[in-house]
Amino acid sequence: MDSQKQKSELLLPAGNVESFYAAIEGGADAIYLGTKYFNARERAANFSPQQLKAMVKHAHNQQVKIYVTLNTVIKNQEIPELLHVLHQLQEIQPDALIIQDMAVWHIVQKYFPSFELHASTQMAHHNSIGADFAKQIGIQRVIMARELNFNELQQISKKTKTELEIFAHGALCYAFSGMCLFSSYLGGMGANRGICKQACRRIYHGTESEFHFSMKDNQLIDLVPEFANLGIRSIKIEGRMKPAEYVYRVAKAYRMVLDNPKRLDEAKKVLELDLGREKTAWFMGGNVSESITQAPATGKLLGKIQHCESDSFTIATEMELLKSSRIRVFSAGVSEHQTFKIEGAETQNGICTIFKSNHNAKIGDDVYLAGIPEKQFPSKIQEKFQPMKSTLPFRLKQKILKDLELHQSGAKSVEIIARINELAWLPKVDLREVKHLIINLSTKEWQHFDAKSGLMKKFADKIIIELPKFIPEGKISTYRELCKTMYQQGIRRFSLSHLSQKLLVPKGSILMANENIYSFSDASIIALKRNGIQDYIRPVENDFPNLLAGKDRFGIIPIYFHPHLFVSRMPVKTGESFHENDGRNYLHHVVDGITYIIPEEPVSLTQYKNKLENKGFKRYLIDLSFTKVSSNRFKTIVKRLKQSEQIQPASNFNFKAEMK
Repeated sequence: MDSQKQKSELLLPAGNVESFYAAIEGGADAIYLGTKYFNARERAANFSPQQLKAMVKHAHNQQVKIYVTLNTVIKNQEIPELLHVLHQLQEIQPDALIIQDMAVWHIVQKYFPSFELHASTQMAHHNSIGADFAKQIGIQRVIMARELNFNELQQISKKTKTELEIFAHGALCYAFSGMCLFSSYLGGMGANRGICKQACRRIYHGTESEFHFSMKDNQLIDLVPEFANLGIRSIKIEGRMKPAEYVYRVAKAYRMVLDNPKRLDEAKKVLELDLGREKTAWFMGGNVSESITQAPATGKLLGKIQHCESDSFTIATEMELLKSSRIRVFSAGVSEHQTFKIEGAETQNGICTIFKSNHNAKIGDDVYLAGIPEKQFPSKIQEKFQPMKSTLPFRLKQKILKDLELHQSGAKSVEIIARINELAWLPKVDLREVKHLIINLSTKEWQHFDAKSGLMKKFADKIIIELPKFIPEGKISTYRELCKTMYQQGIRRFSLSHLSQKLLVPKGSILMANENIYSFSDASIIALKRNGIQDYIRPVENDFPNLLAGKDRFGIIPIYFHPHLFVSRMPVKTGESFHENDGRNYLHHVVDGITYIIPEEPVSLTQYKNKLENKGFKRYLIDLSFTKVSSNRFKTIVKRLKQSEQIQPASNFNFKAEMK
């Protein structure tokens, strides 16, 4: 790789002004931060255009780069605002944009081509074909999935010329980034929209009541010298929601090791008070089995409350607490917590009295140290603000918006597309009823699939072979050979779960983008078409107003399915089923080493068929994956769909309530 000749960059987060200055003082080579819109940490303070302009100037004076995150999926109604933000960023001139949505890729490349683009970890790049594809379409850097092991990263770095970035420290999600629907399912707060409700940090009840999905924090400082030897371009620290003292402390530690690997032990001492969760090196360090924590709170556990007064409480600890230290208080069996600055503390004989007026703490609560007032950083931008020079001209904006409209009508009559993930479903689905049948099998079942059978030959043009969401580096050749074999045996249609998978299928194939490749807007669909996609399934967390706001009517609407709330490489011990306090039941499946968490109750929108059809949508997906094989289930769903009748029990996900 060309990047092997370069020293690895230290990339720090900034969710507020103090963290920005902390990152610079801590030794950042680059800082990533968000605007007020379109970034995957909407709950961070984030920055106005005027602030960003001043910050970029200050950072560049310090030889520090600035990367701006525009890494959420974009709705149709938000495209005008996106154009406005991009125009302002063009004036501000950050060093790169970090993106997820292919709509942003298309708009930037065509109308704002001066920007360097980095693929967000939300894009779920996890192998060398993903990195290569990104470079082919003009993305300079790929932020790799956190689930890679060291051997995989090593192979990818040898095979690709694309710049690679990895997360080395901070919070971990249970699901692959970009493949979590749980928050959205719980109330429309989409993780891919930057407003995750952290469903993985909740207690679930199965064989045991535990934090089954709550990950320890990532810490890969031991491997930093190895990453440098691999030519990893950027070492990234997670934490745009973290305070400045965290950013400063972690920056100092990783700076030490990047500059002098012999200071590793000293750096690890510094990290002992980063006040995150318990630590794991996860897949990269090979210690996956111990990566779930039953102490999901961030901070250092100080002890349990022994005595309470209205303005104070006591704990047993040897640690000296400073005034204005931040603490976090957890009650047993409750996910929520209280966080506040203390007003003072006195320690005698191992007993610390913490002073805080009007607290809600009680005896038995766990107390964590959440922040140390180690160093003060400016809370306001020090550079003088300069006014923005211009706004996007109205006529240009209208022209771009017109270009981004996709006037594409739907089918003349209702078309049903079905999906199965077990061969046992084949005789249960009447292929005369469907326009297409998508087949997505485990590697074991693919060995038993007979493309030469009479049924497959008769309906070859209806069959679509679907590739999985995660293809590890070691399995690329397996799936390339599968696609080649299917093509040679007359099946020419393939459904992709990642755009880069087009590099696995033979030339001349007919390509579909499934719902894992987000098409929330007309602009994103135009981007898919630019990449050779001829058909596409709209996202399962979509809502009716967003569908209506676009001009496209051709996309396939998921009408019956079990949403994949978590898709994870991390094993979990929940038993086959489990539930939350609200009474919802969930199921746990493992396919080819990948964990799928789904709701026991399916999502069904069959009752909205007439409403959808009246608006021009006539192509529907019936997804039977993870549905118990039955002779009547498919027939029943088709009947209810044709009659526009509700299926019970079922939910309607975000369709009616809308995704935030």
